[in-house]
Amino acid sequence: MAYKKDTQVIVTVDTSNINETNKNQMVIFSDNRGVPPSNPGHPHDFISTVNRGMKIKWIGRVKDPEKDCEDIKGFYRDNSVEVKEIAIKDKFGCSKILRKNYYYDRNNSGEVIGFVRKADKCPEEIPPETITEGYNITIRVNGNAGYTIDPQMEMVM
Repeated sequence: MAYKKDTQVIVTVDTSNINETNKNQMVIFSDNRGVPPSNPGHPHDFISTVNRGMKIKWIGRVKDPEKDCEDIKGFYRDNSVEVKEIAIKDKFGCSKILRKNYYYDRNNSGEVIGFVRKADKCPEEIPPETITEGYNITIRVNGNAGYTIDPQMEMVM
């Protein structure tokens, strides 16, 4: 039997330069499973591996934590990246990987925890082999702006 473990997806953001137009270039995804980090500009190509019956946690990180950010009015504020919600792209169907179609930051901690379906709890239409599914992740940067990015996850036995 293969070793199973929880997955942590780290969302690293260039908080000084991100805006709605360039958000895909300013966000890099990585995880604790050895998957290479995503290429800037292509978050939809990042696929994080999860195992059945385990957890997945999304965590926000600042690219340059030593640098302060100046807002539109010229005030400085702390750098921060908060993961606010995760939503499966297929809103009309059932998630084939996660137990729910939607997870959010319940404790206002800036992190979201999801639960991967167990093998014996998966709907009949889900094959036992590897499954890949897209999702949207909404992050809040520096306490203000919210951005939605669209990576993927892959479930393996």
